[in-house]
Amino acid sequence: MSTTYEARLDYRLPGGPFDLCGCHFCANEWLRAMDAIDPDGWRSRINSYAMILCRQCGCKRCPKASYHGHDCTASNESGQHGSVYGDFEIDESWRDDDGDDE
Repeated sequence: MSTTYEARLDYRLPGGPFDLCGCHFCANEWLRAMDAIDPDGWRSRINSYAMILCRQCGCKRCPKASYHGHDCTASNESGQHGSVYGDFEIDESWRDDDGDDE
């Protein structure tokens, strides 16, 4: 059984989606959408994220900071199940990190 993850983005606004959440998963999906809408990326750079924290407890390693549907552990312990600092992987294969435009 696999878990389905869904970003909380609002597409009703002009100019692209708005991230309603701010967790790592939603931030990645917002950047993916903005990359498709604006390949030059100026909007994404202006609105890029700073440190992502759990909105409930304020810990960066809390699983809820990684995905809004995970439970808050109120812990900053590294390696937590469901955290990007543990075993939660986010698909960032859409990013072009090689810097080569060819």
